[in-house]
Amino acid sequence: SKAEFASLDPDDPAIGFNYDELNKKSLELGGGVWFYTPEFYAGASVLNISTSKNKFGQSAGTSYSPNYFASIGGRMLLAEKFSLLPSVMFQYSKPDLKCVNITGKLQYTDMLWLGANYRYSNLVGGYTGIAGLNIANTFNISYAYEISNTSELQQFSGSTHEIMLGIIFGNRYENVFNRNTY
Repeated sequence: SKAEFASLDPDDPAIGFNYDELNKKSLELGGGVWFYTPEFYAGASVLNISTSKNKFGQSAGTSYSPNYFASIGGRMLLAEKFSLLPSVMFQYSKPDLKCVNITGKLQYTDMLWLGANYRYSNLVGGYTGIAGLNIANTFNISYAYEISNTSELQQFSGSTHEIMLGIIFGNRYENVFNRNTY
């Protein structure tokens, strides 16, 4: 409500004509399933099950179609303290987004990891480098740097930085998939 839109273009659909148009609520549902063992995992999920509409300005609105994900991965012990964690994730959303993520992570004991990701997509392809640190058995912190390689994404951003803090709740066995057990 404190934003000043007077000097901005009122026809810009991202701005709207008044604060009430930006302060809307809509239901968004998602869900998924996850199966894992110490050496393998597979999962499937969907976002935007409810296909709600968002309206900006005087436009008729944008309906978000469901966004489907499927992933599979595993862990291979390379040496006593090193593991390789390859994975593949597929993503599909109508009408245009088709995406495959191929990731490889090299993990040292239960503490550090380095990895790389290649995302092949018609809209948002790119390369990513990742690094992370597990802190005890409930926290982890990681960093990712991505460079886009598709013209649709490069016109907005050539690269991104991301810092993530992970918290693992209810870890009564003090272990999760993607960690070595020694």
